[in-house]
Amino acid sequence: MNSTRKSFQIIEFSKQNLINYLKSISEYPGERIEHKYLVKYLLSYFDGKSDPSKYEVRTMIVENEYVSETYHHDYKFYYVDSYKEISKKVRRIHFFKT
Repeated sequence: MNSTRKSFQIIEFSKQNLINYLKSISEYPGERIEHKYLVKYLLSYFDGKSDPSKYEVRTMIVENEYVSETYHHDYKFYYVDSYKEISKKVRRIHFFKT
């Protein structure tokens, strides 16, 4: 693990920036992230068609090494015996209007 990695990143929000970020952390190079159900859902949620003032996002903050109690529970039961090395930490993305 890279010890010089920042614990968080601040990224200007746009649909393309979100897609680019998700592609940059994907295990599968060249994956069509923008066609994944959850990515489509997020992008439609933030387009603000139902109420433009409600979902006006300008900034994303990414926590690079977040310790999630829920993920640790899953890790303990599913990944602990895996032959592949899987991180015990996850990334968390926050979305802000400012």
